[in-house]
Amino acid sequence: MNICIISACTEDYYYRLYVLYLGLRKYHKDIFFHAHLINMKEEEKKELEKIEDKYLEISYSTIELTDKDENKNKEVIKNYATNIRSKLSNDLINNYDKVFWFDADTIIRNDISELFSFLDTKLIVAYKNYFPKEKILTRGEYKGGILGFRRCPLIIKILKEWNKETFKNGKEKCYWFQDQILITKLIFKYYNFLSIHILHKKYIDWDFDINSPIWVGKGQRKNNEIYLLEESKILKK
Repeated sequence: MNICIISACTEDYYYRLYVLYLGLRKYHKDIFFHAHLINMKEEEKKELEKIEDKYLEISYSTIELTDKDENKNKEVIKNYATNIRSKLSNDLINNYDKVFWFDADTIIRNDISELFSFLDTKLIVAYKNYFPKEKILTRGEYKGGILGFRRCPLIIKILKEWNKETFKNGKEKCYWFQDQILITKLIFKYYNFLSIHILHKKYIDWDFDINSPIWVGKGQRKNNEIYLLEESKILKK
């Protein structure tokens, strides 16, 4: 059974995606890793491209920025980068038995075979936000930082709808939390036909418990000393 972890980044998150790749390779040699690089300069592409790894795949996209307001341009890129997970998951699901989306600021700290095994019996792996109803409407019930899908006709249909809905108004119209809102709507739509494994916090830990196999750099937490130290440890190896 072949498995792929997908992630994407813009130039400023490139080294974090590289840390994610290195952490994966420390514990798993034969899991595919698909890196999608957005608006990257040529010199930034070389770090991953020079690695000889038959399980490493790289793709690219460039968003043309025409607004004179640099802040608006940055917002467009940021929103596109967080929503590209729907397109990549849709594009790659037919190539693998299981696909996982990991945000670029994810650190793999230990063997995560158990995480992969959850899709042996379930169709989706996701962390559930137990928000009040009004907050679910604006942020979604399922967190987008780590998501897993097992290939089957229903999942292929869901990912196709997710991608279509995300980009129906063009790349420039994506918005923050759109990915979570839309995948939540689709899970609700097909809920009676789905089996979902709700992730334990240790697999998407933004509080950096020393025993958690995965840390994620949620918001400003990625600037915490303990998180930065973990990054540096992986980069040195």
